[in-house]
Amino acid sequence: MVTMGGGRLRRMLKVLLALASASLLTGCSKTANWEEEAPLNTGETIWVKRSQDYSISGDSGNPMDLGWHPIDEHAIEFDWAGKKYRYSGDARPMLLAIDNDVNQPVLVSIFSMSGSYYKANYFRCNRAYYVAFIYDPEKATWSPQAGDAPWLNQLKSNLTIDFHDSLRLQGRITAIAREQSWSSDPRRKSSYKVDLQKTNLRDPGIQCQQ
Repeated sequence: MVTMGGGRLRRMLKVLLALASASLLTGCSKTANWEEEAPLNTGETIWVKRSQDYSISGDSGNPMDLGWHPIDEHAIEFDWAGKKYRYSGDARPMLLAIDNDVNQPVLVSIFSMSGSYYKANYFRCNRAYYVAFIYDPEKATWSPQAGDAPWLNQLKSNLTIDFHDSLRLQGRITAIAREQSWSSDPRRKSSYKVDLQKTNLRDPGIQCQQ
């Protein structure tokens, strides 16, 4: 007959309790809604409405550490030049800018944060560091393409991309408050400004596709 030590039994009980809690919480979700100030490259400043859904799940490094984690889909809404715009998708844009040549808004994300576009183009040989989502006024959709237009270079980020702290994402977030939060997370330094000198290096062990 196999017997278990007290320590092992306690660990098993913790796992079982965590699994039971997860099953009870399955389907639980919440939505964070907030506004943030977005200075544009035109010299204008607008307020952008954001919403992000969360579900309860385990942490990627510790599945038993249950908490609120952002899911892929989120939304961005704003008014500009007398028109209303809405983006809903799984990319995390760092920048909202205006393409003065076509007089239309553009959303820019880092390639690794471009959601389904990242997954579809991960194995391609030629990958821009940034992805620009171009608004199509006729279809009211945002189409992704390489974000390497020279006019984007050195534009500063004006959108929040870190959604993990849902309690921080509420009310109104000013541009100053957003920039102050950057200093507390140096890992996001590459997300503060568009730098077209950056390259998108691939894992040398992965064969790319043309």
